[in-house]
Amino acid sequence: MDGSSRLPEASDRPDRRFSPIVIAGMHRSGTSYLTSLLHASGLPVAERLMAPDAGNPRGYFEDLDFYELHLRMLHACTRDEPGFRDWGWTESEALDRGRLPEFRDAALALVRSRRERPGVWGWKDPRTALLLDFWDEVLAAAETSPGYLLVYRSPWDVADAMQRLRADVFLEHPDYAYRIWTFYNRQLLAFHRRNRHRSLLVAIRAILADPAAFASLLAARLGQQIDAGAGARLFAAGGLVTRAADDPLIGLVAAASPEAIGLLGELDRDADLPAAALWRRPGPLRAPAPSQPPPAVTVVIPCRDDGELLLEAVASAESHAPGSELIVVDDGSRQTRTLQMLDVLRRAGYRVLDAAGDGSPAAACNAGCAAARGRYLLPLDAADRLHGGFLAAAIGLLDADGGLGAVYGDRLQFGRRAGQVAAPDFDLDRLLGCNFIGSCALIRRAAWEACGGYDARLSHLAAWELWIAMAERGWRLARVPAIACEQRIRPGARIPGEEQAVAAEPMWEQVLNRHQALYLSRLPFLISQRGACRGPQVAAQVAEQQPGGGDSGDLPAAAAATALAAERDRLYRELEAWQERVRFMESTRAWRLRGLLLRLRG
Repeated sequence: MDGSSRLPEASDRPDRRFSPIVIAGMHRSGTSYLTSLLHASGLPVAERLMAPDAGNPRGYFEDLDFYELHLRMLHACTRDEPGFRDWGWTESEALDRGRLPEFRDAALALVRSRRERPGVWGWKDPRTALLLDFWDEVLAAAETSPGYLLVYRSPWDVADAMQRLRADVFLEHPDYAYRIWTFYNRQLLAFHRRNRHRSLLVAIRAILADPAAFASLLAARLGQQIDAGAGARLFAAGGLVTRAADDPLIGLVAAASPEAIGLLGELDRDADLPAAALWRRPGPLRAPAPSQPPPAVTVVIPCRDDGELLLEAVASAESHAPGSELIVVDDGSRQTRTLQMLDVLRRAGYRVLDAAGDGSPAAACNAGCAAARGRYLLPLDAADRLHGGFLAAAIGLLDADGGLGAVYGDRLQFGRRAGQVAAPDFDLDRLLGCNFIGSCALIRRAAWEACGGYDARLSHLAAWELWIAMAERGWRLARVPAIACEQRIRPGARIPGEEQAVAAEPMWEQVLNRHQALYLSRLPFLISQRGACRGPQVAAQVAEQQPGGGDSGDLPAAAAATALAAERDRLYRELEAWQERVRFMESTRAWRLRGLLLRLRG
């Protein structure tokens, strides 16, 4: 567990180069990066490679023939039940290997077709990790001498990477991540223990930290030469996001998923190039000690059945709001896993409140804000993460200007959509038209109290209504040019501004009625601002769909024309919506009285 690589013994050193080289490991563990490294060093991995996509823009280096065969095999071996059969995992974790002989001839034919190529060859597919014994038998029957390059990565980093795949199944079931990680790596470790003389078990984080040690081990164990400097040229910042060795999330994961942490320790003990020195095994989980004087900030995290994600939200608050008060509000969670996570936090000393459980995030947030000691309130959704750099700047603005009611920032979206969403500077008319301020903003508690808190009846419009109420009472709002939070976009999620797009929505009418005088006084400006909220958002979404992102000026002509046509249609719909809102206003008693008053004055 000292993190140093194990020196090859005499029996480890091959008298010939192994061929093929089989690369396997849990999905999102760095297998693509490793394969690209070998590919750049002259090891051909396939003629038909899987195309890059948003989940892996650098390319998967995945042999499509092996990939397609593996899909057929894993679907045959798994049950038709919740899970992800493409990865060979379902909730029962039943993998019927008795069906594998049905695919032996197809596998043997595939190996023989590859064997015809001169020199060393290989393939990569993470699914191979579940089928290592099957392939070992097939490769022996084909009279080859396979070597195995097995890679692992910390479970918390894999869980984060799985959320960035934009796959609905993982966004809807984040709890799958640690279970699948354990399922894969348990089998990876067992195979390595039986085949140490022809397999190399390495931590991807250790490879990035010491590529020369990896190159030496690869040559000594598997007879494959690579350029030790190629790794730095191929790896770009952000390709494999890793958490710091003392990140608070590690302790939370250790308390909530001890089986995964235990297996990670076993992998480090058996690995030829471990990562034990690059993360710190935490002690018993303890909540940060509360400060004696009232803290400046209280972070309020409402949660309803988002237990696995809640740990990431809590860890982000500990990392980026040190010294703040932290209150978790359980809004009637029913999922077993969430209840377990909440119990872990309670036993560790975290403050967890029980709300009414009516399913209203606004009501749960009100409960947390009412119990807060801080003079500033920071609501954070259980599915989101606080981002560094925002809080200090926001506190500075609020401390310097007593007339500010709230300070907001930008959002960094990930999940179903990805990219930074820049919030505009505050403009009341634009705010009355649609919400452009995220719910994760630093709020002066006195302003929250003056407005009566969030209106729990308004569900997803409650934050928008609070900003309007603040402005109506004379409080000002300001933007900090920094990312306030990482916003997880899940299937079916609304985007700011979208929820106000339907004029007939009853909750929109409630907002309108509550602030009717303000709307009537600003009506001419509102009509002139009808396209202000949605235009930038549409452009950002279109840009996200193009390889590499970029602004709309970089789009192909057809894509740009499509975007402009969509924007034109949207503006017409928005104009119709505003016309409907005007008709609604004109039908109200207040509007009729206003007309009567104007006639009397005339």
